[in-house]
Amino acid sequence: MDELSLAWTTGVAFLIVLCLGPIAIPLLRRFKFGQAIRAEGPTRHLEKQGTPTMGGVMLILAIVFTAWRFSSSPTTWILILALVGYGAIGLLDDSLKILRRKNLGLTARQKLVLQVVVAVLFYLALYSYGWHFDLSLPFLAQPLNLGIFYLPFLAFFMVGFSNAVNITDGLDGLASGIAAIAFAAFAFLAWWNSQWNVSIFAMAVVGALLGFLVYNRHPAQVFMGDTGSLALGGALAAVAVLTRTSLHC
Repeated sequence: MDELSLAWTTGVAFLIVLCLGPIAIPLLRRFKFGQAIRAEGPTRHLEKQGTPTMGGVMLILAIVFTAWRFSSSPTTWILILALVGYGAIGLLDDSLKILRRKNLGLTARQKLVLQVVVAVLFYLALYSYGWHFDLSLPFLAQPLNLGIFYLPFLAFFMVGFSNAVNITDGLDGLASGIAAIAFAAFAFLAWWNSQWNVSIFAMAVVGALLGFLVYNRHPAQVFMGDTGSLALGGALAAVAVLTRTSLHC
């Protein structure tokens, strides 16, 4: 694994999303998978009503294929579990919004329960991989071994991250741009620590997001929806866990 592989990963993910756009966006528009805008929001946002949403599916497909192609390892599949798991919750939420023609999908409680379930599955995947449930803190010389208490921490951390990115997704290109910067930073950190598989996954996300920005920049032709934002949040949390930087500033 070398720096050239990281460049190929980024480029391939970028091209996949770039090529999927002209196919997926007209299909989403044809099947009326449009964004519903909250009535209580700014009036100028009403012009975005009907813009195709669920574009996060393009991101997930590109990331999964590219990460699998360039780094098929247990670590990669654990990261894909977080990405696809939270993406599936977002897909269900987006689908309900479209069916109801309202900006109301899953209830907060339903979404929270599903997010915790995916976090538990992620924990079990780490356990089967033989992961040491240590928590690295900036002010402690030695990692803190949480044992079974790592599970509630992990659930809180992953739910918080997934919802944070979801809340950020409110303006054209905002969530995708910020997430690309965050994943690039984690990719460098993982590369620096010789965590090649994590770095490959993170750069696959960066490439896919850069491709998505082509269609998501103002004026947006497509939104990622909860499908994309929850998936990115879950994946970002998973990368932070695997690089042991969960609580580092």
